[in-house]
Parts: sequence; structure tokens; C-alpha cells
Amino acid sequence: MKAFYIVGSIFYALVVAFTGKWMRQTSAPPTPESSESLARLAVKDGGGQWVGIQEVEGLPYDLVMFNSPGTGSTLALKSYVGCEISADAVRRRISADAVRRRIEESDAAFNLCRNS
Repeated sequence: MKAFYIVGSIFYALVVAFTGKWMRQTSAPPTPESSESLARLAVKDGGGQWVGIQEVEGLPYDLVMFNSPGTGSTLALKSYVGCEISADAVRRRISADAVRRRIEESDAAFNLCRNS
């Protein structure tokens, strides 16, 4: 009887594992307008070099990270969305103009400090 329980437990574990694998394969692929793709496009159009999205634990925003091509400085824009960056938040807070302004501010401060 004990062998039956062991075999049953192993069978159950295999069913759970394969069901989980199958569920991941059948989930919907990311949409072309995902929040990350929108953020990447805004950074590219604003003249920045994409770094990534950093989740900030315990704070109500994530950071869209990018580099200034002129100075190599890593810069960020906040996206207030709670725990996860959303496409709507990207459209509101992360734009090519916002990226461009952040790069200009940083480059100006970098050159000011450099020339002092």
C-alpha cells in the first residue's frame, strides 16, 4: 500500500509539472504595445541608449533607465504605476520629449561640473 502512495505522489507531481509547463506555453504572447516596448521606443526617439526597467520595491514607481550618449551617464525617469509599469503610465510619463529633456539637463550639469 505504501508503494501505491509513493507512485501516486510521483504521478501527481508529474501531472502538476507538465500542466504548469503547458499553461506557460499557451499564455498570450506580449503585445507589440507592451509597456517595455513603448519605453524603449521613447528612449530611442529621445536620443537615449536603452538600459532597462528597474522595479523599486516599496515605492509606488518603477524606473525607466537609459544612458546619455554624450556623457555615458545612466539616467532614469519615474513611472508612477504601483508595482508594475503599465503601457498607460509609459504614455503619460515616459515620452521622447521627457527623455530628451532629462539628457539635456544631465549633459548641462555634467559640462558645468567638468568646466569648473
